[in-house]
Amino acid sequence: MSLSLIRTVRTALADPHTIPGRLAAAHRALEVLETAVHDLAFLDPDPPLLFWTTVHSDAVRARAALAGARSLPSPAGRPPATVALGAEEPATVIAALLELAEALVLHLVEAANATRHDGDKACCLHAALITHELTTSLRNASHEHR
Repeated sequence: MSLSLIRTVRTALADPHTIPGRLAAAHRALEVLETAVHDLAFLDPDPPLLFWTTVHSDAVRARAALAGARSLPSPAGRPPATVALGAEEPATVIAALLELAEALVLHLVEAANATRHDGDKACCLHAALITHELTTSLRNASHEHR
């Protein structure tokens, strides 16, 4: 994964989708966030490892919350996100992830409003709340890199 994949996944959130398509795009975005944050823990010595572990945990929890939505198509058969961030500046990656996370929160709230299933709505809103926590953490990391 590179910055271009992060940006591609963010752009995909803006495309109009059916509810299953919206949930699949959100799940993919959370997967990319999770994988990129995992790599940043090793690439970025500025915030301590515990900080990145907490942010990674938020991404995992948000994806798990969304996985409970019955309208989410199975990601089986789709290759997982792979990361190759070594050549990128951590500040640039953090900024791109922050943009992705902010767009994802809005996307999840919109998906919650669009669905007719209460269970899907609850899963989307729960994932949005956790992703908002992640966004706050990324914003703090972004300020540290200025």
